[in-house]
Amino acid sequence: MSELVRSLTTGFVPEVGGIVVVDECLTDPPLDGGSRSIFDLVRTCEELGNAVDVQRTAAEFTSAVEDGRRWDVAILSRPETTLRCLDAARRSCGRVIYFGHDLHHRRLAA
Repeated sequence: MSELVRSLTTGFVPEVGGIVVVDECLTDPPLDGGSRSIFDLVRTCEELGNAVDVQRTAAEFTSAVEDGRRWDVAILSRPETTLRCLDAARRSCGRVIYFGHDLHHRRLAA
């Protein structure tokens, strides 16, 4: 995971405000695979020396953007959340990443 995070954040010097992670469905990392992936991602970002801000709702994130908050990198999780805050992320972050950790719907469709 640390190599993935390092490659995604390469070239960004934390000047503005580090990394924001937006995930509306954080539940119980030991029981929910998606939450565990996000938990591990946040922990890895912090271990690499990045300041990480976790926004639990798209509305919370959008409100912070409207108040002038900026980040170096936005990591958006889950399709519904991404659709609600993608425009705000593009306005407020140097790089926007969609973290598609849960693709079980693709297996079910096959």
